[in-house]
Amino acid sequence: MANRLHPYLILLLSIVIALGAMLFSADSARAAEPDQASINQLLKERIRIEFGYPFYRFAQIFATASETRLKYSVVIASEDRLIEAHPLSDFYPNFYRPTLKETLDQIALQTGSSWRYLKEHKKYDTKLKDYRPHKEVVLFEFTKRDLKPTFKLKLAEGWRQRIKNNSVMYIPPDCPIGLDVFDIGSFSPSASESADSLMEKAVKEVALTFAAKTGKSPAEIKFSRQKVGGKDALFYQCEVQTRTGFKAVWRQWTFHSGDRVYIAISTIFPNFEEKLYPQVKEMLSSVEFLH
Repeated sequence: MANRLHPYLILLLSIVIALGAMLFSADSARAAEPDQASINQLLKERIRIEFGYPFYRFAQIFATASETRLKYSVVIASEDRLIEAHPLSDFYPNFYRPTLKETLDQIALQTGSSWRYLKEHKKYDTKLKDYRPHKEVVLFEFTKRDLKPTFKLKLAEGWRQRIKNNSVMYIPPDCPIGLDVFDIGSFSPSASESADSLMEKAVKEVALTFAAKTGKSPAEIKFSRQKVGGKDALFYQCEVQTRTGFKAVWRQWTFHSGDRVYIAISTIFPNFEEKLYPQVKEMLSSVEFLH
């Protein structure tokens, strides 16, 4: 009888131990208590996690991945359901590893929010139990903010603007599309590279990524140089088929101001070309940067 029960007792004991470990892990999400210098150092650490998920799902992935690469389990959280549901796009080129601060800034940029280090995180205890962090937790909270673009331009007559999270849409009076300017985010060089070489590479990669959306092959994409607000920009133009079935002229200007990369995209139907394109060029020449 004892011999027959032995395997079952081992199985039962294993289950009890596993459950106990899970419960211990779930209840042991301890808040780290770093000083400001430690937080500042943590924000400088580089970590590359692919976006492409809603905020809530990215938060789960980030909590797990960060504790294998950083000193703490870094958790991002929000009580705002719109922020939690917001999809995050991967605007950083594949070659680039952003700092933790740049990652947080990128999330804030896309969700129209601001972030802060939250020393006390009891209100997120339920979420932390789901994450089951193995290291001490450093939590950053995201809250909605007023949208304030890092640039501005002078509108052509009759045009209006619609401020979005990480872009501004400029709409002409008699056409549904005209110009969009996107803030891609900030970049910082590593110790082994210069800021100039990094920004040149970042601008080119962002330009190629957006140009590929036109359906053209890399061999077909040829850039020239133009000016936007006094900044050198990589310029690309081609004809595209719109969702409405009509053809349009796609133009894009990719450039940087300081450590931030921008891309302006104009899509104009041929019958509006003569009127709108000069206005687009005039508006781009007036761009001012506010950072």
